Amino acid sequence: MVEHKIMLSPCMICDNTKMYNWMYLSNILDFICQYLDCGLDTIAGSFYHEDSWYTPPACDVNMHALFTTDIIPKLLKLLKKGTAYTLDDIENIRDYQILNSDFIVTDEKEMNLLLKYTLHVNKDYILFVGKDNYEMCSDNLEVSINENNFIIPVVKDPYTEKSGHFDTFIKETQNKDAFCNSDLCVQLDHEMKDLVKRSNGVNSSLYKKYGEIIAKRNGYKKYTPQNPYEDTKYFIRHDGKYIISIDLLHGHFEVFEGNSKKQWVGEYNFSGKKISPLNVTKKQLNAMRNTHKIEK
Repeated sequence: MVEHKIMLSPCMICDNTKMYNWMYLSNILDFICQYLDCGLDTIAGSFYHEDSWYTPPACDVNMHALFTTDIIPKLLKLLKKGTAYTLDDIENIRDYQILNSDFIVTDEKEMNLLLKYTLHVNKDYILFVGKDNYEMCSDNLEVSINENNFIIPVVKDPYTEKSGHFDTFIKETQNKDAFCNSDLCVQLDHEMKDLVKRSNGVNSSLYKKYGEIIAKRNGYKKYTPQNPYEDTKYFIRHDGKYIISIDLLHGHFEVFEGNSKKQWVGEYNFSGKKISPLNVTKKQLNAMRNTHKIEK
């Protein structure tokens, strides 16, 4: 079984004015604990290491209750699948260079610990960053550490993340719906609709872009029919139960059975909710299936 690891950037809690945002950290940890199957490694001396939980800045009087009752339980949950490291006896970072000119380092000490971990312990993780770095142009942090180059996948706002970096980390669910991870797609749907409004209506390129992101987030992969009925993108779910296509005119999904019949099931919006009439007669359903197909 692949062991998925995440790390937390200094800017997750400390912005470039040296203010500490524990509520933001709490919200991101909520997302990670609820939706992702992963572990968090910690480094002695880091904000996130348990030796630091009862020292400044965590023990600040105004935030102590929040930190101890809300943040610590979430960190402990992630630490069960991670390892705590002490890197005192390992070669220090002689020099490093961040190749992304728009990445903001908000705490040098914390960044050095993260880079030391990357150089000596583990380079295969995804890095959750704070709001200071949401405007990064790249989906990866590129760094040179002691003349060694690393590319670290980055996650910005997880609800609207488009990189797909954490798609393989998403927990398996017992939800049998066509869109089993619909909760992870609502804000993407809202963002897309807002962009479509700004473009004055139908925008097939946005439908394609967001439709593919949402399909993959729900466990679908690309699918190519032998003789496609529509000129659009098709996807099949990993268990083969459903095939979906993107309606490029209306900006929603058409859902089909994944078996040999490939019959049309209904229309779903990009939030993963069914939008077709619920009470249709068999005659009406058959009529819809004659005009909603995967292959000609």
